[in-house]
Amino acid sequence: MTEIKSVEQFNEKVKAFRGENKKTVSNCFLMPGEIMSLISENRIFIAEYPQWLLILCDREGYSNLYYYTTADSDEAYVREFLGTVSDREIYMDIVTRRGRGDLDTPERLIKSGIAGKYKKYQRMQLPLSEVEIKEDSLKVAEGYTLTTDYCDYNELMNLWKNALDEKSTPLPTTNEIADLHKQGNIFSVLTECGKLAAVIILSVSSKQGLIQHLSVSPQHRRKGLAASLMAASFAAAIKNGLNMVRLWVDCENTGAIALYDLLEFVTDGMICEQLSMFI
Repeated sequence: MTEIKSVEQFNEKVKAFRGENKKTVSNCFLMPGEIMSLISENRIFIAEYPQWLLILCDREGYSNLYYYTTADSDEAYVREFLGTVSDREIYMDIVTRRGRGDLDTPERLIKSGIAGKYKKYQRMQLPLSEVEIKEDSLKVAEGYTLTTDYCDYNELMNLWKNALDEKSTPLPTTNEIADLHKQGNIFSVLTECGKLAAVIILSVSSKQGLIQHLSVSPQHRRKGLAASLMAASFAAAIKNGLNMVRLWVDCENTGAIALYDLLEFVTDGMICEQLSMFI
C-alpha cells in the first residue's frame, strides 16, 4: 500500500488508472475536504492491482474500502489485498440511485465469499423553500440550552459512539470538528449543569446542506430535543442561503424515519448498501 500525502497525488492515481482501463466503475465518493482531513491524520492509502485501484481509509477501530475497477475484473485481487490487511475490520459502501450504479461488483464480491451484506441506508431531502421556521420550534425543553459554542471532542465522540453505529456512519476527525465548530455548524443541547445531551451537524456544500450525526443521549430522549436541533439546522441553512437539506437514515430505523416524515422529508432515490469485508 502507498500512503496518500496530497489530494493531487490521489487524483493522479485515479486519473492514471482510469486512463489505463476502459469503462471503470467505482464506489468512491470521497470529497476533497474529507481526503485532506484523512491525509492530515495519515489515514488514507492506495493499493494498485491489475484492474483494481483499492483505497483504504482508516477510522477509529475499523476501515472503509473504496475501489475503481472494471466490469470483468478478477475478485481474487481483492481477496489478496484483504489478506495483507487482515488486522483491520473493513466495510464498503455502495451508493446507487433507483437501481442505477455499480450493482454488479458488490454482488460478485458477495458471491465469491469476500463480502457480506451489513446495512442499508436511504437518502431523504427537504427543499428549504417549503420550510417555515417558527419561533417556538427553536426553543428547547425547560432545563436545556441550545448552543453552537460547544466543542468538547471527547464528549461529542462519546455521545456519537453510544448513539450511532460508527461503522455505518464514519465520525468526523478532530480537524473536521474544529472546522465545523469554527463555521458554527455543530449544534448542541446542554443540560443546566453544562453536560452534553444532544448534538447535530450541518455540513455545507455549495447551496445544499447535509444533516449528520443527530444523536440524543438515552436519558434525555422524548423531550423534543431532536426536533429542536433539526429546526436549528434548517434556520442556519436558510440564513446561509442554502436551497436544500439532505440526510441519510438506516432503512430499519423507523423512529428516525417517522420524525423525518413528520418534517416532510421525502426519499430521493439514493440508496447506500453497506458490505462487511472478510476473507
